[in-house]
Amino acid sequence: MSDEFYHDDPAEEKDSWKFRNKFLTSFVIIVASIFFFQSTLASNLSLNSGLGLEFGQGVSQTVVCSGSTSLNIIPSAAFVNASSSGTHYLGSITIANIPSACSSSDVFISAYDDSGTNAQTLFGSVTSLPIYDNSGTFYTDSTYSSYLTLTSSSAACVGASGTCYGFTINFKNPTLTATSVNKIVIQSGANIITLNCFQIAKECTWTRVTALGMKNWQSIASSSDGTKLVAVVYGGDVYTSTDSGASWVNRLVGNKNWWAVTSSSDGTKLVAVVNPGQIYASINSGVSWTLQTGSISGAWRTISSNSDGTKLAAAVFSGYIYTSIDSGVTWVEKTNSGARAWTGICVSEDGLKLAATAVAGLIYTSVDSGVSWTSRESTRQWQALTCSVDGSKLAAVVSNTGIYLSNNSGVTWSLGNSSSQSWTSIDSSSDGSQLIAGTNGGKVFISANSGVSWTTQTALGNLSVDAAAVSGNGNLFVIGDSNSLAGYLYTSTG
Repeated sequence: MSDEFYHDDPAEEKDSWKFRNKFLTSFVIIVASIFFFQSTLASNLSLNSGLGLEFGQGVSQTVVCSGSTSLNIIPSAAFVNASSSGTHYLGSITIANIPSACSSSDVFISAYDDSGTNAQTLFGSVTSLPIYDNSGTFYTDSTYSSYLTLTSSSAACVGASGTCYGFTINFKNPTLTATSVNKIVIQSGANIITLNCFQIAKECTWTRVTALGMKNWQSIASSSDGTKLVAVVYGGDVYTSTDSGASWVNRLVGNKNWWAVTSSSDGTKLVAVVNPGQIYASINSGVSWTLQTGSISGAWRTISSNSDGTKLAAAVFSGYIYTSIDSGVTWVEKTNSGARAWTGICVSEDGLKLAATAVAGLIYTSVDSGVSWTSRESTRQWQALTCSVDGSKLAAVVSNTGIYLSNNSGVTWSLGNSSSQSWTSIDSSSDGSQLIAGTNGGKVFISANSGVSWTTQTALGNLSVDAAAVSGNGNLFVIGDSNSLAGYLYTSTG
């Protein structure tokens, strides 16, 4: 898919004013009529007020909440190639120059065809997309994350003093064709979006999984959408779920000292390590498991997978780091990492970026798939590590010190949470926005802003959480308690 912005063809204008009375209510804050001229080369549009504008440009209008400040709406096209053809779609919409007076209300975005009466489906079954203005940071329903990204922005106001705000909606897989759109209507209304703990700092609502009883939960991994889960028990077995943790199946792999488990983004490829022991893998979401004879027998302590489950990194406590590029069938010992007391590891999507923590040691990073390593930060009691899919955002916990953060692939670090807890575990969403951290006999903490701020989950009480996971889309938290070597699983969808 590629965005095309051309400026050669004349914009064809349509008279949209005859339609406006059909949509204008006391809540309408802006109406833009759009005409998309399609060819294999260019896409043009016209906005109302008689202004012919091309894609990538916008129109300014004052609206109900903005007073004399004009908002700017900028729709953009996306062109999807096909054999000997292609299709233009509504790819994104940007609204800019929104003053603070518009905070705490929702805006609803709809698109209409030429008839002016049929609201078009933007994605899924959604014809009216609500966007909530939370003091200049914009949100929509968290369940829409698989269809779009919503990015907030701020800049000096144009035509007024102070700071104004805006947002851009990018449709991940656009389905609304350009020829189906004649108007984009934006209306304001009462807030209907309830922000959950994945979006803002607040306590989550948790569900205790009692059907499995109390066990010594050691590690959990999740698919990107949070539907498929895998959890391992130290001195027990392997359990999987296909309904976000509502029900679980004992896979009867065998009672072993399972220590860590990882999952591909679709939840089909799972790999788990035994301490002491070897590595086991599944290619059918945990239904069956195979001993990976190419792995050594050792005190495996940590493991991480990229999205498709082909590239893996794992570490042996007081041993070396190992990598695999064939989903765990064969492993390469990275002796340049040194033999250390490894406690955490993560691998980027392309398998090039690696980061690992060592207790009573340093953080080590690699940008060449583990061929060479660079020591980072200071000697601390590093207990666990997590990273975003691209390997740029990292978070690591230090026992009785706090949570350290990096936004540059581990080159530099800062203390993001200085709470003196017995930190034991941490995990992040694919983009590093949502984080969850567990402690030994203490509280669980979550962050919805890449670790800038943290919320204590007081309703859970004191737990010993070695097992903690966030779904890739950031819409599911799962933890496993091992308090007194026997605790419950807990799930939260906000």
